[in-house]
Amino acid sequence: MPATVVRCRRMLAAFGRLPRFERLLLVPAWILLGLARAAVRWLGFRRLAHWVGDQVAVPPALPRLDTRAQRRALQIGRTVQLAARSTPWDSNCLAQALVAHYLLGLFRVAHLLCLGVTRGDDDGQLQAHAWVLAGSTRVTGGRTAERFTRVGCFVPRAWRAR
Repeated sequence: MPATVVRCRRMLAAFGRLPRFERLLLVPAWILLGLARAAVRWLGFRRLAHWVGDQVAVPPALPRLDTRAQRRALQIGRTVQLAARSTPWDSNCLAQALVAHYLLGLFRVAHLLCLGVTRGDDDGQLQAHAWVLAGSTRVTGGRTAERFTRVGCFVPRAWRAR
């Protein structure tokens, strides 16, 4: 059997094992990743920043999430990361953070989108990173977020008004 057929079968089997919520969200997340990537590339983050929310220097304390919101945040994070692995374009941390931000807002889960920078180990160049926090959960970009100095956070306007 050709390798591509075997790979497709494995992907379909893995898709079938996903929880229903993640299966339903996978295709929209994949499409949103493409839109987010295109928007960042063609418009730039500066023009998108007003859509993301209010920028704050000191992020407010995030409220504790109930178990349902915590589960939603984890499911959204897993779905966005899974969709990002299967895109033919580069779905970097910023595109993933924008999609997670949108989906968390859609499901009314309180969250922050954070941006950070650090110096590269090899050449000393500045490196940027974006991640999303919901309660104590790192929804996207969480594994490497500790290395970065937070330079900005965006609070969704709907959450800030509460």
